[in-house]
Amino acid sequence: MNTENLRILISRLTAAVLMLVGVLAGTNTAAQAAPPAPVGVTSTYVCSNSPIPPGWVILSSAHNSSCVTGIRNYIADATYESALYVCSDSPIPSGWVITGSANNSSCVTGVRNYIIKLSGQTELYVCSNSPIPSGWVISSSANNSSCVTGVRNYLTKITGQTALYVCSNSPIPSGWVINSSANNSSCVTGTRYYITKL
Repeated sequence: MNTENLRILISRLTAAVLMLVGVLAGTNTAAQAAPPAPVGVTSTYVCSNSPIPPGWVILSSAHNSSCVTGIRNYIADATYESALYVCSDSPIPSGWVITGSANNSSCVTGVRNYIIKLSGQTELYVCSNSPIPSGWVISSSANNSSCVTGVRNYLTKITGQTALYVCSNSPIPSGWVINSSANNSSCVTGTRYYITKL
């Protein structure tokens, strides 16, 4: 065994011992902050109780005896991607939205979401379980089988707008107010607001 391989082996053994000591000491890894992403690694397997680094997603998961939880996730860095299929329990990176979802055996949850990174859009359809990015509102919503939630929202970016109709479950952007509301079938909530920018 050459010196470089020995150095790598010692580093890995040290990390394993430290992780084991943390587990034996009763450390609650779920409550810890997500670790920084491993340098030079774009995908890896982790146990389901491991924190997911910011900007990383769960691509698949399976039952596996190598983890005390019985589940191991395959995670990847989404930084250089524009669209991905991720498990429904995956974190959604900032600036990404869920545009579709379906039952899928690639994930222990049984559901996989299709996510895209926003890049220049001013309007788009997203599933009702999608995060709503800052500066966007829900203009309408309807029942739709493209999403396992059964509901799809139509989002509008507020840039350049001064007045909009939004569904009652829409976030109201900072600096905007609700001027009126009415029953309206263009939203699954049954209520639509008229909002204006101050």
